[in-house]
Amino acid sequence: MACQKMENYKIHTPETAPEGAKEILSSVQKQNGFLPNLYGIMANSPAVIKAYQQLGKLFGQTTFSRVEQNLVWLTVSKTNNCHYCLPIHTMTAKMSKVPDDVIDAIRNNTPIKSDPKLEALSLCG
Repeated sequence: MACQKMENYKIHTPETAPEGAKEILSSVQKQNGFLPNLYGIMANSPAVIKAYQQLGKLFGQTTFSRVEQNLVWLTVSKTNNCHYCLPIHTMTAKMSKVPDDVIDAIRNNTPIKSDPKLEALSLCG
């Protein structure tokens, strides 16, 4: 079976999602004030959206600060060359007060010179 591109999947809303994904989509939409397309796409498989939500909750239970968590998500987006995720995680990193020089370093694959811990978390350089 061939993989499908993201644009080949239906983007669900809380009203159109399969059972098992409706409640998650409603919660995400309420929390953010909008529903990111990625969630609408993951709703095609309730198991996938549930796993993604659980991963986010688990990551939130770590001792990483909000800045460090956003740095990791941004690094993963850059490492995976995700053209959808990189702008979203750049925006959330800025909202979480990740310094601009740190964001730029990750996006440009250059070392983070201002903070050795963030450099270690970024996997860059």
